[in-house]
Amino acid sequence: MIDERQSRQKIVSDRLDPSETIQFDALAIWREFGMEHAEAEGFLVLTDRRLLFATLALGVLVDLQVAGIRNAWVARLKSKTAHLEIETSDQNIHAFWTGKRSAWLVVGAVHGNT
Repeated sequence: MIDERQSRQKIVSDRLDPSETIQFDALAIWREFGMEHAEAEGFLVLTDRRLLFATLALGVLVDLQVAGIRNAWVARLKSKTAHLEIETSDQNIHAFWTGKRSAWLVVGAVHGNT
């Protein structure tokens, strides 16, 4: 478990500024709307400035500045997971299944509640 977390942090560390702080990293499934085969299992990383989605095999697939996110909301809840949707300023929508707590932390960060 610790080795996997260290591997995940190594993948995103090249993208982060030295002053950025990781708020959490959590397992997630990503599905890009409008793209038939854009789906991957990986992990979400929220820092104090950005939201990233990466996989161990493919690296970082989504890298968004929190300030550049227009809206974030939880569309559905199931048991312990949430369907998180992120709308960027260029009106692209990224969708993730992740843990409820992680989803609500992202929504809070986007809307200034963290």
